[in-house]
Amino acid sequence: MAIGLIADLVQLSGDCRYLAQLGIQQLQQTTRPGIAQLLERCQRSGDRPTDIAFGIGPRINAVSRIQGDARFCVELLTSRDEQRCQELAWETELANTRRKSLQAEVTAQAKRQLEQLDLSTTSVIVLEDPQWPGGVLGLVAGQIAQEFGRPTILLSSGSDRQEAVPLARGSARSVNNIDLYELVKSQADLLHRFGGHPFAAGLSLPLKNLELFRDGINQRLRQTGIELGLAPLVSVDLVVTVADLGKSLFRELKLLEPCGMGNPVPKLLIQNCYFQGVFNRNLKDATGKTVKYIKTEFELGDDSSNRTFPGLWWGHYKEELPPLGDRCDALVELDFNTHQKRYEVRLIALQTGDRYLSQSVSEIPLLDWRGQDAVAIAEDSAIKRLALAPASWDELQRYYHQALRAQQALALAYSPPSEQTPESVWKHLVGIAKYLSRLAKTADIKQLQTKLQLGDRSWERGLAALTAVGFSYRELAGEISINWSGNLADSWEESVERFFAAVEEEQFQRQYFYHIPLSTLQGILAQGSITLAPGSNSGQSALTAAINPDFDATSL
Repeated sequence: MAIGLIADLVQLSGDCRYLAQLGIQQLQQTTRPGIAQLLERCQRSGDRPTDIAFGIGPRINAVSRIQGDARFCVELLTSRDEQRCQELAWETELANTRRKSLQAEVTAQAKRQLEQLDLSTTSVIVLEDPQWPGGVLGLVAGQIAQEFGRPTILLSSGSDRQEAVPLARGSARSVNNIDLYELVKSQADLLHRFGGHPFAAGLSLPLKNLELFRDGINQRLRQTGIELGLAPLVSVDLVVTVADLGKSLFRELKLLEPCGMGNPVPKLLIQNCYFQGVFNRNLKDATGKTVKYIKTEFELGDDSSNRTFPGLWWGHYKEELPPLGDRCDALVELDFNTHQKRYEVRLIALQTGDRYLSQSVSEIPLLDWRGQDAVAIAEDSAIKRLALAPASWDELQRYYHQALRAQQALALAYSPPSEQTPESVWKHLVGIAKYLSRLAKTADIKQLQTKLQLGDRSWERGLAALTAVGFSYRELAGEISINWSGNLADSWEESVERFFAAVEEEQFQRQYFYHIPLSTLQGILAQGSITLAPGSNSGQSALTAAINPDFDATSL
């Protein structure tokens, strides 16, 4: 489940986030030899979502991209035969390194075609080559779209199929929130087949319609008036120095995992930094053969420390980094290299020249009273107290913004989260329901939620479960009244189980917010919206966005 959720870029929120958390725990204890072999091949331990996103996922997807048939991956993931799984994992590793090589080749060829285009009159990049392998076109289209700030469609007309009408098939990727599906749909009369969503699409069309399609889709996007050619703004989660990098910060950021869609890996901005010890080399496959895919390694430094910090830039040459001694701003992700047993950064983007930040930061004091006797602390109108550990980031942000609007400090004044089992919470809730029903009383909803330590989601599921076992209720002006109706629903057990699951998930989240370091909370809540601004290098952005090639999703 976790492999599918993370590798296929599912939004990691709610139930999906919880399932991913449980799945990663299981991944570390797996007895399936195929998964163990994949983790060994990618030199990862299986304790982090990036082990799936950068390790297991790309290797599984590479098989269908290169061979066009992923059936043996099913065998790899399900077989108990260790010898057979070792053979299949070997083939998977070779397919992945072949994918990297093909991706680099197609990217270089596509950029050579782009040199012949007038980008000032091109809104949508549409390129075609009969020799391009279809399996990597989606990955390359994503790289081109990000780098040139335009939706990109890459097509291949080479096919072994006997077709009455020659077809070009390929993949498309969007950029800057342009709805790619609607864009492609506008040319439906020229297409053979198409499908997708606002960010990615797959399509085929008669080769004879290619020029009409290219002209039509460009005209359609120009009519929208959307500004093109700008590199997308890159969000920054935290401004740090080289001295901050290392084990302590890594552990704090790891509390935010599992990261993925809807909960991206934290992006760290290091300002006025420099690179030294830079070198690049081609990768090698499992047989020792050189793969046409580059990786640049470096040491990152700034004025905060006398030491430098190691880092990688995938798919880029050393010449793309600033010369020795030049300063820039670098956007990075902090990682742990399981193979080399070291902490390192992965370079995402760099900004040279004018280093402007568009920053909107509003801060209020954040007081850490967790575990203290908040009742004994004098009341203060300048302080907003949070008496119950939040069950989600949305809930914490809501309290923070309320305090911000009132210009109050926000005090985290909650006790250690309850260690009651979901069953005992349910018994307590039923007991309250019986009491209110018997005495025909009402109760304050917020007080009940605090008493039972139930967030909005588990409270709603609790009310649904009460209704299923024979109660009825009415909410009015923040008060609730409950009556016994005696109508037991057929699905009452399922309703109670859903309540148990919601309570268990919220308890997990409350434990997280009780133990998370205050510095991490302050950084995330007070950073506001910080983005790297695009540069102004004669029409080309000085912001070089690097899409990690190993963060893979199934290509349409």
